Amino acid sequence: MKNNIEPLIDLCCEKENELKKIVKIAFTQQDAIEKEDMEELDKINEQKQSIMDQINKMDINFLTQLEKLKSDLGIASMGDIDVNAFPRIKILKEKISNVMMLLRRIDELDKKNTVEMNKRFDKVKENLRKSKAQNQSKKIAASYTNKYPSIGGVFIDHK
Repeated sequence: MKNNIEPLIDLCCEKENELKKIVKIAFTQQDAIEKEDMEELDKINEQKQSIMDQINKMDINFLTQLEKLKSDLGIASMGDIDVNAFPRIKILKEKISNVMMLLRRIDELDKKNTVEMNKRFDKVKENLRKSKAQNQSKKIAASYTNKYPSIGGVFIDHK
């Protein structure tokens, strides 16, 4: 049984390390958003996606091994395992708890970054609207101040 639990613990440790990288990336992302450095933000998002892809592979492996463990023990969930009979399960549960805590932290940081990005995006959109309105106002004003405005429909008779 110990052999079935150890790979799960190892996968949780790996996932925990990868999630810690994502937390650091989220803070780097915050800085890039504040600096409005879109190129840096793009690089950061690529790094983050690469780590998330690795984590997805780990999750698939973890779930496969967890299902095998539950099948071997004839149980429906991890809560059904007797911690006294299998003390390493306690460590596995602690690791899973750590992973869940990191996931909540990442979610919190991502939401904060998304709000900040949306604020900055809205600010840019508002500036574009103002700029467009100013340009349109200038065109209208210029049409009144031109000495020879272009007037369509003028007919000149050359007889």
